[in-house]
Amino acid sequence: MKWIQGVVALGALLGLCLTVFAEDMPMPTMKPNAAFDEVKGLAGSWDGQMADGKPVKVSYQVVANGSCVMETLDPPDHGTMITMYRVEGGQLVMDHYCSLNNVPHMRGTRSADGKQIDFAFTGASNLGGPKAAHMHGLKLTLDGSDHLTHEWSMHMEGKVQPVVFNFTRSK
Repeated sequence: MKWIQGVVALGALLGLCLTVFAEDMPMPTMKPNAAFDEVKGLAGSWDGQMADGKPVKVSYQVVANGSCVMETLDPPDHGTMITMYRVEGGQLVMDHYCSLNNVPHMRGTRSADGKQIDFAFTGASNLGGPKAAHMHGLKLTLDGSDHLTHEWSMHMEGKVQPVVFNFTRSK
């Protein structure tokens, strides 16, 4: 019985030490990135429409202690898609988990006026080949704090098809 009490006491002491150590450990800080700050500012729900007038919804959630933004895009004719935005090596990057069953990776550049972020294709996971359908670019246009446009560039069999969504922040 005494050995059980000893094990419990030792466990409690180790738990206390780990708690104190974790509290004293500094959290890593991210370098400032204006484009990522713009994406963080999108947090919340947005309603919109496609070019053909069909309704579409998007939401943004800041996650992982502020180090990542998760976008959930719900277009009417495809399954829900997730895009994760983060800073890597000082640059804004994103991974788009697409309903086409691939994951394009892109790097973002903020315009001088801060109204657009252009994402350029850097590679993809699970892409069937260079001509397989995939999202190859994205331009986010921020028009004030309540208007957002997504201009996706879909590549399929050597052709480029724009996919545009216009959003207004939900009230």
